[in-house]
Amino acid sequence: MKANTNHLLRFTGFAGGAVLAVGLVLSGRMPESRAEAPARLSITARPTSELGVAPAGVEFLATRRLLPGGRPARGRVAVSNFTGRRQSLRLRVSSAQRELESVVRIDVRAGGPQVFEGRLAELRSWTRGSLEFRPRGRRKVEFRAWVPISVKSGYQGRSADLELEWKKARS
Repeated sequence: MKANTNHLLRFTGFAGGAVLAVGLVLSGRMPESRAEAPARLSITARPTSELGVAPAGVEFLATRRLLPGGRPARGRVAVSNFTGRRQSLRLRVSSAQRELESVVRIDVRAGGPQVFEGRLAELRSWTRGSLEFRPRGRRKVEFRAWVPISVKSGYQGRSADLELEWKKARS
């Protein structure tokens, strides 16, 4: 009888320990989250031999919280014409990352007039509209980026680091 009781006690101890171990493992798991991972976006501008930009080489628009229907990200870059002649310039963005092209919308304005409004994918091509600069003139160019409320997927946890490029518009 004593051997039987000893065997029963060992089995009960083992089963109790196994139940505790499984309970401990399961209690340490993170609960499934329903929170959405926002998109991340940044735009940087670099000067050219004829144009100055401020801030130069650093992000002038940066957000880590782009969500459908959320607050738009805003940024501003000052562009200076270093030449002694009028210039008409077009712009575009470039990046190896293409994940957000169809979901992010961009609005570009220069002191009020709209230069561009559309999907990020469209801003990879040179803008139809151009910015006019007086000799040695300076303009502030404002950018706004957002994910429309109608977007249901394709943005979660994705990112894009963009660089702003300039070229002279044909006269």
